[in-house]
Amino acid sequence: NMVFPSITMVGTYPVFYKIPITKTLSECVEKGTTPKEETIVYRCNPKEIDQPLTTGMLLKKDRKIIVKHFLAF
Repeated sequence: NMVFPSITMVGTYPVFYKIPITKTLSECVEKGTTPKEETIVYRCNPKEIDQPLTTGMLLKKDRKIIVKHFLAF
C-alpha cells in the first residue's frame, strides 16, 4: 500500500489530494476493471481564502495561506 499525493490547479489556486493505492486497486487499473471496494480520496482546500478560487495566489494574504499548505503537503 502507498499514498499517491496529487495537486490540481484552478488558475493559481491549488487543491490537494491524497489517494490511497492498494494492491487490489493497482491490479484493477492494470487490468482495466472496476475494483469491488471503494477508494476514499482525501481532499484539502485552503478554505481560509475568502476570495473566488480563480484569484488563487494573486493576493498576498492568500498567497501566504496557500504556501503554508504547499509546505505542509
